[in-house]
Amino acid sequence: LGTVTDVTDPEFFIYDISTPSSPTYLGAFDVGADVNDIYVDGNYAYLATTGNAAELDILDITTKTSPSRLTSLDLSKTNDAYSLEKSGDYVYLGRDKGSADELYAIDVSTPGSPSVSASFDTSLDLVDLAIGGSYLYAASDDNGGEFLVIDISTPSTPSLSTTLNLPGNTNATSVDVFGSIAVVGRALSSEAEISVIDISTPASPSVSGTGEVADDVNAISLESATRAHVGTDLATEEYQHWDLTNPASPTRDGFYNLGGDGNAIVFSGSNAHVGTENTSLELQILGPSALADYAAEGTFTSQAFDSGSASTAWDTIEWTE
Repeated sequence: LGTVTDVTDPEFFIYDISTPSSPTYLGAFDVGADVNDIYVDGNYAYLATTGNAAELDILDITTKTSPSRLTSLDLSKTNDAYSLEKSGDYVYLGRDKGSADELYAIDVSTPGSPSVSASFDTSLDLVDLAIGGSYLYAASDDNGGEFLVIDISTPSTPSLSTTLNLPGNTNATSVDVFGSIAVVGRALSSEAEISVIDISTPASPSVSGTGEVADDVNAISLESATRAHVGTDLATEEYQHWDLTNPASPTRDGFYNLGGDGNAIVFSGSNAHVGTENTSLELQILGPSALADYAAEGTFTSQAFDSGSASTAWDTIEWTE
């Protein structure tokens, strides 16, 4: 779980979520900069930060109660790091646009000695990244190409494959992929804030359908090709659950009041783990009942239940809405 910088508090926290209904604080680390993205792999946490001397920060989390800095990597210039993904021995880091390159491929085969393998200039803020197969997908602030497809079939030398211009002039804010679909979130505008994109041919992506969120989308986590978990700024509906069964017409089929903006989401197992701006509940774990995991209509056959008596007759049904 990452947070923004505070002059007195750490920015990196570790919680034990083996009992999801009662997460337990284990330890924290003072990064000294805003933490914009995190990727955990084994005993290491890779952080994209605003630190001018440590855009990539690597923490050793072997001892969960006492995480420590293993090393950091200072990239050229002072552009902030916004986004981060890892595949194999490489971390891909996205930065805000500036006088330096915005995308970096970093060799972390030896986590204590990261090194830049390649970088290239997109002249765009790369605000979020997601990996699917041999491609890296990016959300950007480019009005002419909010969705980027980057070929990482040669991990050490990524190359831009194509871009996709979404309708309107609104920045993309988030992206996730699952199989042959990508979902892009955007800032509030007259255009829909959710776009479902067909990436079955990555070099030729196309918009399948869109959905209206009614506020900024901050984060997306795909549970499957048919279910999306979305963090938004929409008051009382900051968490939203979307049904993508029909990609041409995605529909919202549930929401939850987080008490603050939903800024980050990771879906794992049967729960959505949400980082929020609720100052008393920054980490919220939503279980299936909160995720509205149901069909809007249809037939449901319950599990078998034996009353223990051959004369029992069931003649009523009731439930709590």
